[in-house]
Amino acid sequence: MRFTILRLLSVLLMAAAAVLVVPGAARAASDSVTWSVQPASADGQVEPGAWEELTLDAGTAVQRTMKVTNHSDQGVRFSLSAADGYFTETGRFNMLPADRPSVDAGTWIALPDSVEVAAGASALVPYTVTVPANATPGDHPAGVAAGIVSEQASVGVESRIGFRVMVRVAGALAPALQSTVTSSYVPSWNPFLPGALEIRVSTANTGNVRLAGERTLTVSGIAGLDAHVTGLESLAELAPGESRETSRTIEGVWPLFSTTATVVTDASSVVEGTPAFQDSATTSVATVPWTQAAVVVAAAAIVLLMLRDRRRRQRRHAREIEDAREEGRRSAVASALAVVAIIVAGVIASVGAAAPAVAATPVEISVEVTPAPGGTLAPTPPGEVEEPPGEVEEEGAGTDRHLARTGGAVDPILVAGGILIMGAGAIVCGVSAFRRSPGGRRSARG
Repeated sequence: MRFTILRLLSVLLMAAAAVLVVPGAARAASDSVTWSVQPASADGQVEPGAWEELTLDAGTAVQRTMKVTNHSDQGVRFSLSAADGYFTETGRFNMLPADRPSVDAGTWIALPDSVEVAAGASALVPYTVTVPANATPGDHPAGVAAGIVSEQASVGVESRIGFRVMVRVAGALAPALQSTVTSSYVPSWNPFLPGALEIRVSTANTGNVRLAGERTLTVSGIAGLDAHVTGLESLAELAPGESRETSRTIEGVWPLFSTTATVVTDASSVVEGTPAFQDSATTSVATVPWTQAAVVVAAAAIVLLMLRDRRRRQRRHAREIEDAREEGRRSAVASALAVVAIIVAGVIASVGAAAPAVAATPVEISVEVTPAPGGTLAPTPPGEVEEPPGEVEEEGAGTDRHLARTGGAVDPILVAGGILIMGAGAIVCGVSAFRRSPGGRRSARG
């Protein structure tokens, strides 16, 4: 049962083996041929594990055994090969194709060119791994395989199945990773929705041992705002000198002028004895909130226009108030002048009515005192003015006085009329001035 499981695992492991296309067919093989290749001991026992893990000193050699099993119902000659190994983007192990020469551990393995295996039988094939004296410490991946050439559409196709031979040269181990992060921001045209950040991570194994690890991505804005922490896909096994790229899109990232993306890799060697370590890489990208800025600018423009219109209306209202006040002042001055004119006219009318009358022609008045014994009056000489009737001679004076009566009495009706005219003018002027003043206008409008 264990043998069957290991055999199936070997078949599945090497099902994606490199394919070599050569002109013509070296040998035709039936499509029904199936086989498996496994690491084994010298007595033919299958080794635990699906591949070889060897730790050797530089300048030493070791002999190992591979077991080739033919599961078909016919005998098959399998071609044997060794080549440098590498890991694909998905972390699966593979060997260089036959048309690409090996330059590392693939050249350290020596084995026969081919092996004949009967139907349903197995064959043990020894191979030798010789480490050069100048080999650098660290991991050197390689692989061994058994293959056949089949004819497909007049083209010879070589199919190989094998397993990896991982050689670690003893010495100073230096696990190291170097990651670079690039990012680009895709804003949303809706100013009320966040955008997306596209992250691209490239990780290279710059050390001398195979590494794998877990990665964490942190995205945050200025001062750690709008932070997003998420996990990236695990870093699959990476041989020295290899690199791998990963991309990820982070949704819901608000544009905060600058966004920082940090990738932290917790790396560890796939071989025991190598300490774990941590690697990090950071990048920043400008995330300018263009759509949000457009909304803010539009809102600010509306507010400024409203404030400008408000100030214009305030200035216009102030001018109207000042004009009304000036008009009120002019009206008050005019009313005051009218009142003064009316008062002056009334005073003049009153004074004119009470002024003494002036004789049209001069009148001579002569007074002659003549003693009149016995109380008799002397005859009035011709041409003299006779004392008007009603005059009474002052007693005890011893003389006679004859005076001319001038002027006349003031008419009370004229005086009352002048006072009424002045009062009515004052009232009319006051009402007119009140109506023309700003306070009067507001009261009238209310």
